[in-house]
Amino acid sequence: MIFLKVKLNLNAEVINIKISDTTKQMIKNMILVSVVALLFICFVKTFLPYILGLTLGTAFAITKLILMERAINKSLDMSPKTAEKYIYAQYMLRYLLTGLLLFFVIRSKNISLLGFLIGLFSLQISAYITGFKKK
Repeated sequence: MIFLKVKLNLNAEVINIKISDTTKQMIKNMILVSVVALLFICFVKTFLPYILGLTLGTAFAITKLILMERAINKSLDMSPKTAEKYIYAQYMLRYLLTGLLLFFVIRSKNISLLGFLIGLFSLQISAYITGFKKK
């Protein structure tokens, strides 16, 4: 397990978030996918909205991945019935957050929907890349 230390400015506390090597590799792959997409975005006339969308989408995809891993790890210590309800609630929470952020991006004039979607789908692309690398 890899420990990611996050310092909060409010209380100056350090929170240890355990992420697995697979998650770390997936995050690297998501950033790689975003950098490759960024190379294509450079050819667009007004590229700042695309960069903002890509950055926001990638950051949110990384957040969703960490939330997913935390939910799975936490559910392993629960009874099967409780774990099923917990995983479903976490799943719905991630979908709700995705919907809210998607609504925000659609309403925003300064953030590209295409860039956001590419960043958001970097999670799925990263999962395929990581799966092929493991074989």
